[in-house]
Amino acid sequence: MKRNHQSEVAINRCVDSTKQWEKFLQMIGTLERNSTIKDLHAFADYLNDERKIKPAMQGLSYYFKFLENNIMSQEASKIRGKYLKRNALNLKDFVGLTNDDITILKEKGITNANNILAAGTTEDKRKALAKDTGIPYDSILALVKMADLSRIFGVKGVRARLYVDSGIDTVEKMSEANSEELIATTSSFIERTNFPGIPPTQKEAKSAIETAKKILKNIDY
Repeated sequence: MKRNHQSEVAINRCVDSTKQWEKFLQMIGTLERNSTIKDLHAFADYLNDERKIKPAMQGLSYYFKFLENNIMSQEASKIRGKYLKRNALNLKDFVGLTNDDITILKEKGITNANNILAAGTTEDKRKALAKDTGIPYDSILALVKMADLSRIFGVKGVRARLYVDSGIDTVEKMSEANSEELIATTSSFIERTNFPGIPPTQKEAKSAIETAKKILKNIDY
């Protein structure tokens, strides 16, 4: 890699990623020479944290390119690209906000999930924002909770609203749930209220819970 003018950081990332990859292959009982694209995706699922997946896949892309395994190199880049495209949800993506609310918040410089989280980290901040905008406090609180949950990979506008309205309304509560409970709670809520969404699958529920355990809990409820 040094011959290809890769930086020291890129080289170290490649080494670290390769070690993680080899450890994973040992765990699943697969030899490196027999590894497949399916194993790469399973590795990403195993890491289950986009902050780990992106550098790992970048390192593996270099690694496979060095081995002249273009298929695996391109797939690692593709997996990394999927996570790079993940941006903060816009306010309009969340369910339950009126157009007036969105317009008012936009005038305050709040247009996406990251903005509302920064503006609503504490109860005092949320109360001040409610007073400043004229938007009810409960609506501000619900929006902050949805934005917080949207930090979990795969949780978008409708699913965030489902979790909040069904009572699994914070990242901390999500981290303490189990997949069966999460599915049962959301299914029951949908049946009672005709909420326009579907409950998470077993895989989605497990992924959401495991991700929530790793996310920094920095919102004061």
